[in-house]
Amino acid sequence: FDDDKLKEYFEIRNGMLGDGYSSKLSPWLALGCISPRRIWQECQRYEAERVKNKSTYWLVFELEWRDFYVYLARTFGDKIFIPGGITGDKTPWRKSPETLQKWKEGRTGDQLVDANMRELAATGFMSNRGRQNVASYLIFDLGVDWRYGAAHFEEHLLDHDPCSNWGNWVAAAGLTGQ
Repeated sequence: FDDDKLKEYFEIRNGMLGDGYSSKLSPWLALGCISPRRIWQECQRYEAERVKNKSTYWLVFELEWRDFYVYLARTFGDKIFIPGGITGDKTPWRKSPETLQKWKEGRTGDQLVDANMRELAATGFMSNRGRQNVASYLIFDLGVDWRYGAAHFEEHLLDHDPCSNWGNWVAAAGLTGQ
C-alpha cells in the first residue's frame, strides 16, 4: 500500500520476476500474522483515500478465493486428499519417481516450469501464475499424481496454507466437480 502498487495490482499480479508483481501477503496470511479482514479494511481505506478500481477489487476477490478453499475443505473433508479428488475419478496416474524428481528439481527441460521450481527450492516462494503452470505441467504433461505436487508444495512453500494448497491442486487436476 505504501508504494501505491495496489492501483495496478490487476495488471501486475501474474508477473513472475522481481518483488513488485504480487501483494506478497500470503506468508503473513498463512501464518496468521495478518487477517483477511485487516487486508480488506486496508483496501477499503485505500479506495477511499486514493483510488477504487479493478485492481482493488481483484485483491479482495483473491481473498475470497482463499475463503472458498476453506469452505471446500470443510465441505468435502478428506476427499481433497484422495487420488480421485472430490469427484472420485478413477483415472490411473502414472507412477514415475524419476519424472517427479526431475520436476521437483527443475530439470524437466521446460524452461518456464524449471525456473519456477528452482525459485521454489531457492526461496520458498512461487507466483500464483507459476503455481498454476507447474501444477498443470505435472498433472497433464507428465501424468503424475497431483497429490505429489501438493505434498511438495506443502514441504517447500513459505506461505503454505492447507486449504488453499490442496484446494488449488485438486482444482488444477480437474477433480472438484466444477
